[in-house]
Amino acid sequence: MKLFTILFVILLVMLLNAQEPTKPILERLNSLQSENDALKTRLAALEEYQKKLEERINKLEQEVPSPLNIFHNSQFLSLNSDGYPADWYSYGSGVTARVVHPYTHGFIGPYLESKPANAVDRIELASEKTPYWYGVYHAGPRLGRYPWGCNTDFRILHLKITGDSDYAGLLSDKTRQSLMSWSGIYSTYRVRCYVKIIQGTFGISQDVTFTSIRVTKTMSEKAPQGWYLVDANLSLAGNGSGAIGFGRPQGDKETLECYIALPYLYAQKALWMDDN
Repeated sequence: MKLFTILFVILLVMLLNAQEPTKPILERLNSLQSENDALKTRLAALEEYQKKLEERINKLEQEVPSPLNIFHNSQFLSLNSDGYPADWYSYGSGVTARVVHPYTHGFIGPYLESKPANAVDRIELASEKTPYWYGVYHAGPRLGRYPWGCNTDFRILHLKITGDSDYAGLLSDKTRQSLMSWSGIYSTYRVRCYVKIIQGTFGISQDVTFTSIRVTKTMSEKAPQGWYLVDANLSLAGNGSGAIGFGRPQGDKETLECYIALPYLYAQKALWMDDN
């Protein structure tokens, strides 16, 4: 019996000693759990901070000035002696470009309390002398309060291209910012403008193909009052032509007739960021 008791005690001591090495492991596990909880708390704080930053960025985008419009004479207020907008030139045959009043085809209407006597009831008949009235102190869905609070005037461009020239359009002859990219890679820009197509297909590009962005007559017809808003990225090569403009896409022989308003081209980020 004594032998059995001695053996039992020895066994009990051995079991207790065997548990001793597990204590550091359990302590480490508890420590890791605490660290994990702390990381979760930190992650939640970072996510909340990220949310606040995004809200601030969205607010800043509404507050900071718009990027520089690279197009020169984009409001078509300066004209050459031949009636073409200054700092723009035609390329190819059959190109006619004239500047017209923004009342034309109802791009905007008069900002008046009551309908003027010379107003027309059909958008397509609207002109400088016979505007389309959108309502009480409402200049239309594009510039609803124009000219209230505005410090500038503008005109819109009437572009017509006939004939069978493969390359035909109107190009910007002068830009406010060099398109040079030192490594010769493409840099990302964004272009915006309103276009109303009477006939044919409208295109935008660097150089004279006018195939980078296309707008069809169907797309125009589905837009409010036929005025389609182009708002798209445009990749421009710094080692290519600095001329950018509007025209009939290469290979299209159909007559193009359209109106273009408020063209706006800007760099999405500094060119040196693209080059690195």
